[in-house]
Parts: sequence; structure tokens; C-alpha cells
Amino acid sequence: MDTLFVDVNRQLLHHKKAEHADPVEILRQFMSLFNEVFPFGKAPVTPEYLDLAGQVTRRELLAAEGGCVSAREAARLLGGPNGPKDEETPRRAARENRMVGLRDPFGEWLFPVWQFGPDGGLLPGLRDVLDILKERPGFSGITSFVFLLSPRSSLGDQTPLQALREGREAEAIQAAQRYVE
Repeated sequence: MDTLFVDVNRQLLHHKKAEHADPVEILRQFMSLFNEVFPFGKAPVTPEYLDLAGQVTRRELLAAEGGCVSAREAARLLGGPNGPKDEETPRRAARENRMVGLRDPFGEWLFPVWQFGPDGGLLPGLRDVLDILKERPGFSGITSFVFLLSPRSSLGDQTPLQALREGREAEAIQAAQRYVE
């Protein structure tokens, strides 16, 4: 790769970091500019391109709705007013698909804060939705993020997460069933 390109972008990123810029917004702007210069369909779509685009999308999903927390913080949020759970509790629940969690590139678990209720514990209906989603062909940890954070016409263009927050568990469950079919 052109060293000038790398050096200029490294300097720009360090400058933005010093300004406390949102890294996801920087990625979003970069991808927007990239797509403007190399319109989709005009440039070759290689596996490498798709992998990089997927990494940007994954980062956006992890930052959405308040971002993610560590296993320690997830244990605290899961415990609610009864006090924190053991750190292994959220890890085990994520492995068993009883709550939403993903591993970062270093193997540490990340848990989206949006899955916790205001008084601790998980949002009512979330486990039922997760039970359904795991039946989707090609299910992976990111599937739950994509489903829960994407607006659905069957929910009046709201996200399943919004439906769960509003106590509309049955509607979110039905949307999950349609998503799996």
C-alpha cells in the first residue's frame, strides 16, 4: 500500500482521537466517502471488500443503543437491585444463547446494554426471541444484533428492541418467528 496514504490517514486518525471523535462515526464517514469514490457495482466486490464492510457494520452494531459492556458490568446489570451476579453468569448465558453477547478480537465478551431492563435483569421477552432466532439457518452471535436493531414493517417500522422495551413481547416474538421462516 502507498505509504503516503497510510501516513496521512494515521495522522488524521490520531488527530481525531485527540479530539475524542466517535470512532464509529469516523468509520461511517469513511465508508460513505469510499462508496462515493468507488460506487457499489462499479468496483470489484471481492471477499476482502465484503470482509471489511462487515467489520464496519459489526462495529456500528456494537456501538448502537448505548454500546456494549464487559462481563463484569453485565453481571452487575443482570443482578439489578439484588446485587451483581458472578462474571461467569453472563458469559455462560451468552454461550447458551440466553442473552446477547459477542467476543471481541481479543476473546473478551461484550454485552449490549440495550438488553437490560431499567431495574436490572433482561428485558421481558428477550429470551423467547433469542430461542427463536437460534433456529435461523446460518445463526451466529451477530444475528441477534441485526434482528433486534433493524426496523420491521410488521412492527410499524420499529425495531424488535423497541417493541420489547414497550412491553410488546408477543409482537417481537411473532417478528422473530417470521424472520426465521
